[in-house]
Amino acid sequence: MSISSIATPGGLPQFVRLDPKHRCLICHNVVRNSMQTSCGHRICEDCVPKLFEGKNEPVKCPAGEVDCEELHRKDITPDPGGRREVRNLPVFCIYKQLGCEKQVKWVELDRHVESCEYRPVPCTHENLGCTEKLPHNSLERHTTQDCEFRPFPCKYCAINVPLKYTQEHLQKQCEEVPLDCPYKCGAKRLKRQQLNAHMETCGRRPKECSFNGIGCSYQGTEVEVAAHMHDQTEHHLQKLTLFTQEIDLKHLEFQRKVTDMNDEQERMKTDVRDLKQKVERMTNSNKEGRKFVTSTTVIY
Repeated sequence: MSISSIATPGGLPQFVRLDPKHRCLICHNVVRNSMQTSCGHRICEDCVPKLFEGKNEPVKCPAGEVDCEELHRKDITPDPGGRREVRNLPVFCIYKQLGCEKQVKWVELDRHVESCEYRPVPCTHENLGCTEKLPHNSLERHTTQDCEFRPFPCKYCAINVPLKYTQEHLQKQCEEVPLDCPYKCGAKRLKRQQLNAHMETCGRRPKECSFNGIGCSYQGTEVEVAAHMHDQTEHHLQKLTLFTQEIDLKHLEFQRKVTDMNDEQERMKTDVRDLKQKVERMTNSNKEGRKFVTSTTVIY
């Protein structure tokens, strides 16, 4: 058996008991991949360099016992016996807090965890929205009795709906649920599709006042709206007058803005003309200056 085949398992489980002889003299944790000094003490393989860090060999054995020896690196060698002992130390299952009382050898812990009846597993209704994780041995009860996302058949359409959403399904989705007309016309127990068609023609369907576009918010049945129109003629005329005046004011404001824009445009045109004239004068002045220089003879 090679030394690598008896390597210390990963992780840091809870030991049933941990004898001092299985603790590293450097880090004081369980000794990993045990190395043994020439005087019989154990150190983690990864802790050996720390023993010699910044020091000249030989160094004192960290155990500090009377019969300890001064150590060179070559005096610290792999400890197959110690590694086997550590691998076989009894540990608690990592799901002890969830109820598992099993004690296993450290080397067998991973295999036990894979099949532990207390290991947390996601609910089988995860695809319906459940985010619970619970011990494997509690899964059946949860999924069949406690999970609020477990499928529940609608009593009207027989479609399976997560229990949490059954009320929403009845109120908004189920096509078979019997419903009463919300306009209190007396029509009762209509299926959703029938109800939608009925509401389009229901005599008590609320209608809006014809003057709703100018601020009248009255609603009622066709008869009630007709009576409202008759009774509120003067009120509607007042609203219409105010609405017309508001339109006139907006129109005047719009005209003012247009006039201001036209005036600004004319000012800009004037500024551009003035700028062009200045450029032309400067250009002509430069031309005259060049002609004068060309035609002048300097006499010494």
